[in-house]
Amino acid sequence: MNRPETQNWRKSIIHIIMSTLSSGGLWYFANDLSGEFGLLMWIAPIPILLLSLKFPGWTSFLASFFAFFIGKLCWYTYLVPILSITSVLIYFTIASFIFASIVLLFRQFSLKVPKWYSVFAFPILYSVFEFLSLKFAPDGSAGSIAYSQMNYLPVVQLASITGILGITFHLCLVAAALSLCFYHYKERPIFNKIVSTALIFSLMVLLYGSIKLSQKIDEGPNVVAGLAVLDERYHHFTKQPDTAQEWQTAKAYADVANELAEKGAKIVLLPERALNITKENEKEVLALFSEISRQNRICMIIGYTNYRSNTARNSVLVIGTGGEISSHYDKSRLIKGLEDEFSPGNSPGIFKYEGLRMGTAICKDLDFPDYINRYNDIHLLVVPAWDFVADEWLHSRMAILRSVENGFSQIRSARQGLLSVNDRFGRVISEVSCSDKTQASLLANVPLSKGNTLYAKFGDWFGFMNCAAFVVLLFVLLYRGKVI
Repeated sequence: MNRPETQNWRKSIIHIIMSTLSSGGLWYFANDLSGEFGLLMWIAPIPILLLSLKFPGWTSFLASFFAFFIGKLCWYTYLVPILSITSVLIYFTIASFIFASIVLLFRQFSLKVPKWYSVFAFPILYSVFEFLSLKFAPDGSAGSIAYSQMNYLPVVQLASITGILGITFHLCLVAAALSLCFYHYKERPIFNKIVSTALIFSLMVLLYGSIKLSQKIDEGPNVVAGLAVLDERYHHFTKQPDTAQEWQTAKAYADVANELAEKGAKIVLLPERALNITKENEKEVLALFSEISRQNRICMIIGYTNYRSNTARNSVLVIGTGGEISSHYDKSRLIKGLEDEFSPGNSPGIFKYEGLRMGTAICKDLDFPDYINRYNDIHLLVVPAWDFVADEWLHSRMAILRSVENGFSQIRSARQGLLSVNDRFGRVISEVSCSDKTQASLLANVPLSKGNTLYAKFGDWFGFMNCAAFVVLLFVLLYRGKVI
């Protein structure tokens, strides 16, 4: 190998390494659990996409694989205590392999079809990947890059039309457009059309989001909600509950409920599995909370571990203002490995308060947009939850996005997480953290005006549209000839 060839080879190696590390680093920070660097997601794929247009297929595939794997490592310390190290690494490997395949298909389409509309290849491919994850993955939407944008509400409002996938599509469209602009910068007709496409789409999204957020909702019905979580020492994680301990926890929550009612709360929400209710203690515990509801004329929503029958469940009780049990709900989407003892529910939890339809779901249920879409006609979703400390921001924002998609307000009380209240546009009205495992509560006025959204009516239409576009894309690739 002569000297010029050696220099070119070294430059290529440096280019590949730098592209892989820069893209991986951007993914790492953009998709972390805090949302602090979400803006980086707009540019995270660019180094790898641009590299794929300039280097051979297998080089692009390997670089993409390692870049995505590096990015996924931001979740490593969060997932390992929940799953095994082996399971986490297998998950990262599979996800990285899929991403590398997406980049390879993007490369082939962009090079085989050097037209302005090749800008849609990457967003279509990645959106199909996320759509299939929503439908079939055990954790639903948990890995979606769309949640990185939850601090930027004008961008997020697109979900009321398309669901979560619209945000993903927009992120990928901008990244693909910038990559192709760098690649086609000397070809002005293609360059101009790509810029125009991405710019028009982005401006329309921001305009729509700004119009949505300008709407006033203070004039509609509202309710004062009180949310509470006790110190973690009151919560007992056991399959054989101690009756005396559970009664102590029940009385402590009863005292908090009374305090919130005295301050004006009309709805009081307790967290997921706030206490264990068994055949032995159910009569006394239910009588206690029924009496509090009746005396204070409040509606109480209680998350509890349900050992009231031979079938264990993760459940919610809704006790009406007259002390009656007005609804009972069993968690539908259970965490594999951690909730194997429970049997899942199979229908939404719907109840009425002051003539308005309300709903209740539990924690992980909200990781599944298509499931929560079944609550599309309610005014308020009430969510007992239990988070894992590190994911307090992420998991609360995942839940909040369901409000934007379906047009309802939400109150969510999470052990080891955030107690939060948001409106139907995803604006956080009030929140407080109990991730330090100490007692927390909040009182907030919750707007109950209902928003009619396209996603609420038509569900996953955008996901299916991307699947159809994916089929067309594959047909074009096959029609154009052999793989590059």
